[in-house]
Amino acid sequence: MLVHVQEAAKLAGKSRKTLYRHIASGKLSVTRNSEGVTQVETSELLRVYGALKEMTQNDTPENDTASCVTGDSSNRAILKELAALRKEIAELKEQLLLPAPMSQPDTPMTQQEITPPVEEEENSIRSIMDALKAKQAS
Repeated sequence: MLVHVQEAAKLAGKSRKTLYRHIASGKLSVTRNSEGVTQVETSELLRVYGALKEMTQNDTPENDTASCVTGDSSNRAILKELAALRKEIAELKEQLLLPAPMSQPDTPMTQQEITPPVEEEENSIRSIMDALKAKQAS
């Protein structure tokens, strides 16, 4: 939804001067309507500044365009869900950065489970050696 720079500043919790500075530097993208009035898309405010501020009834202009951004219950629900999703993303990122916990067996391993049977290894080695000797002899 498009809002005027003054409304955008209130939603972002920034001054108009800051928004115009960010517009001039290219940090914040804007559009101009048919009358040449600068407008900012609310999704662009979210991208640059994060969560938007709730506008109080006193902050809402007479034409009530800004109340469409945060005033109705469905938009508040969307903002609440957005906050929950950001929290979930942060938790998932944290999980990716943590090493996986070492799995502990329920019962202690026996010595036989820890050490492979020597007899089987010796038989494998013998069969490999026999195959090499046979190849060399031919």
